[in-house]
Amino acid sequence: MQSSNVRRKHFWQARDWTDWLFSILLLLGAAGVYANYQSLMDGYEVFFLASSVVGFSLLGWFWSPIRSLIAGVAALSLSAIALYAGDLSLMQQKFLLKFLISSQSAVMWMNVLLILATLIYWLALFRKSAFTGKLATFLTWSAVVMGLTGLMVRWYESYLIAPDIGHIPLSNLYEVFILFCLITSMMYLYYEARYQTRQLGGGAWPFLVGGVICLVNSDNERDRNLLTGELLFFYTGEVIWLMWVGKLTSHDLVMNP
Repeated sequence: MQSSNVRRKHFWQARDWTDWLFSILLLLGAAGVYANYQSLMDGYEVFFLASSVVGFSLLGWFWSPIRSLIAGVAALSLSAIALYAGDLSLMQQKFLLKFLISSQSAVMWMNVLLILATLIYWLALFRKSAFTGKLATFLTWSAVVMGLTGLMVRWYESYLIAPDIGHIPLSNLYEVFILFCLITSMMYLYYEARYQTRQLGGGAWPFLVGGVICLVNSDNERDRNLLTGELLFFYTGEVIWLMWVGKLTSHDLVMNP
C-alpha cells in the first residue's frame, strides 16, 4: 500500500506547468465544442468528448511530442475547415486546399514524405550522419501530421457531401491503409526516441512503403476488388507485421512502463 501511494505521489509531482497547460487547452477546446454543438450531441458523444480530454492529456503527459502533434493537426484541420466555408467545390478553387490540406492532398503529402524518409533513413544508416538521421525523423513526423490532417479533413468533407454520408474516416480500406501508415510511423518514432537510435529506420520503413503502395492503388470505388494478386500479398504481410509489432509494443510497455 505504501509503495502504491509513493508511485501515485511521484506521478503527480512529476507534472510541470506545461502538462497542466496542455490539459487546460484540451479542456477549453472540448468546452467550445460542447457549447457550439450540444444540441447535436447525445449522451454517448458527450462521454466520448470528455474521455478524449482525459485520454489525450494522459498521452501528452506520457509522451510529450504528442502535444505538438495535436496542436499541428488541429491548426491545419481548422484552417482547412475555414477555407472550405461549407462549400466542397472550393477544393478545386483555393490553392491551399487543392495542393496542401484537402484530405486527398494531405494524404498524398504523407505518402511522399514517408518515401523520402525511407530513402534518407537508409542514407543515414550508411553515412552514419546524425544530421541526416534527424532529417529523416523530421520528415516522418511531418508525414504523421499530414496523414492525421487528411483523416480529420476527410471526416469534415464527408459531411459536406451530404449529412447522411458523413462518417468517421475508418470505414473503408483506403482509410485503413492511412491509419496503418500512421500507427506504424508513430510506433517507430516512439521507440526511436525511447532508445535514442535511428538504426532501425532503414529496416522498418520498407513495410511502410508497402503500405503506401497499397494506399495509392486503392480508392473507395475499387475497395471490393482491391485485394487481388500482388496487392493481396502486400496487404497480408502488412497486417501480420503490424500485429507482431503491436504485440511487442504492448509487452514492452507492460514490462518497462
